Amino acid sequence: MKDPDPRAAIPPVNDLVEHIRRACPGLTLPHELAVRAARLLAARLRKENRFQVTESDLEAVVGPLRKPGPAHVINATGILLHTNQGRAPLDRETVMAALDDVAGYTNLEMNLKTGKRGHRDVHFATLARLIWDVEDATLVNNAAAAVALVLSAVGGGGETVVSRGELIEIGGSFRLPDIMNLAGTTLVEVGTTNKTKPDDYADAVTERTACFLKTHTSNYRIEGFTREVTIAELTALGRKHKIPVIMDLGSGLSQSLEFPEVPEPFIEDYLKARPDLLIFSGDKLFGGVQAGIILGAKAAIQKLRKHPMMRMLRCDKLSISIACHQLVRTVTVKQNPFSRLASTEIAELETRAEKIAAAVPELALDVFRDQGYIGGGSLPQEARPSVCLSCASIKPDALAFALRTGNPPVVGYIREERFILNMASVFPEEDEMLIEALKAASHAARS
Repeated sequence: MKDPDPRAAIPPVNDLVEHIRRACPGLTLPHELAVRAARLLAARLRKENRFQVTESDLEAVVGPLRKPGPAHVINATGILLHTNQGRAPLDRETVMAALDDVAGYTNLEMNLKTGKRGHRDVHFATLARLIWDVEDATLVNNAAAAVALVLSAVGGGGETVVSRGELIEIGGSFRLPDIMNLAGTTLVEVGTTNKTKPDDYADAVTERTACFLKTHTSNYRIEGFTREVTIAELTALGRKHKIPVIMDLGSGLSQSLEFPEVPEPFIEDYLKARPDLLIFSGDKLFGGVQAGIILGAKAAIQKLRKHPMMRMLRCDKLSISIACHQLVRTVTVKQNPFSRLASTEIAELETRAEKIAAAVPELALDVFRDQGYIGGGSLPQEARPSVCLSCASIKPDALAFALRTGNPPVVGYIREERFILNMASVFPEEDEMLIEALKAASHAARS
């Protein structure tokens, strides 16, 4: 007689529905949704030839219902702008103030004085003109989108002149020549990898020249026998030949922020040269929400607003609201969560690390000095003094997994067979949560 298929012992859908409902206390699940989740749970058991429902099974199926969207993570990697963790950490007070403004209906695209339709970027542009010496401003959903939009609106159908040493590639294989091709502008390379002079740009001017482009190499540096054309030199050349000058600044550090001295130019320094358009990221050194911020001449910004790509790349109301609130906070409070982390003294990190180690004696954590990094494609060689905690008493993979899957998740790294927590990117207000997470992970990793 043939042995019965163990998969036949999988609980019926009605029983699994009860499992699902018990796993989601406080949620009123429609019957159709509960049945769909139960069938997914049954399929999971069938595939793995099991018939006992575990908490891991329930989390895999209904986890997105219990905790929808991204979760708060304690970043103990020492990388302050961690791309996988959302780059610049946002200020809670700023986000909540912005959320209050956009809950319900808003005047996103309505001029309340005239009652007529307006452009959604007017809220940010009005602030930008007040805070910076610029004629106009706009923003799109990220800096890559801003570059693509600008090259298409200003350089489309013509030639864009750029130094060979500035043909950048950023994360995700975003290559400047590819974006130029997509934008419908022809790349004209000038100079060499390490040396470009003003005459190189001037010699490349033809009747088809649509714009000069300069990019700040924020994720790499060329050192040694070098020469680059400054933004002041390029804008002077642009005015002479009546050619628009675009500056892709990339990271976007503002002199309004209280920030440690770093070898990085300020937004305001580049604005003094008055390029036609200046582009930078909202969520890197600027320390805010993801956005591609564009400042510059009124005529150039108007071209962007009228371009068909603007509708595809524009920001949503919440991002615009956060960007506006954060801009005000930058120039008044002069600090944000990112700048706080970057400004933390090593003595403070050491005191906090020793307190954490003492609170979790079962892990026998070692405290030592090391380095943290800005990250996020910004300041590639800029290390920050930091303090780390390391654990050799538990297998590093097991401890890393237990912390990543805990509540809240904690992300560190493994080096030389030891699990490490780097305090450079941990906020002081997260220390108690980190202690509790370490205690729970110690138990989970050993069991």
